[in-house]
Amino acid sequence: MKNKIWSLFLFTVILLSCDERYEYDHTISEGEFFVARVGNLYHTKSNSFIITQVEDSRCPINATCIVAGNVTVHFSVFNPTQIDTTLNLYSRFGNPIFFIDPLYYELHSVTPTRSSHKKVKQSDYRIEMKVYRESM
Repeated sequence: MKNKIWSLFLFTVILLSCDERYEYDHTISEGEFFVARVGNLYHTKSNSFIITQVEDSRCPINATCIVAGNVTVHFSVFNPTQIDTTLNLYSRFGNPIFFIDPLYYELHSVTPTRSSHKKVKQSDYRIEMKVYRESM
């Protein structure tokens, strides 16, 4: 009886510690903006990709900087072999785009903005982007 109660307690703790908002496998529609997360796998009709890392050197929101900085998003695209690439989002330029046949990958925004008081975890980043074909 004691073992059953202990097992039920452990199961409850494990279940409650799971982040239900964090889903790993997504099918996305080409041509529409969506919000991606680091470590999730995204599928289109043509290929799949994963965002592996965000490097954020933007000026923190509560600081004064000489240079605005940038954010770099690391991708691995599977088409059918693995292609590793990055997109850099600079504050003064337009949205960066890269092409891996047959799709374009456009980075729109990366949130949250850094703060000098708190380190942003990889799991907290939200990457707004769009995947589309040339005909759009």
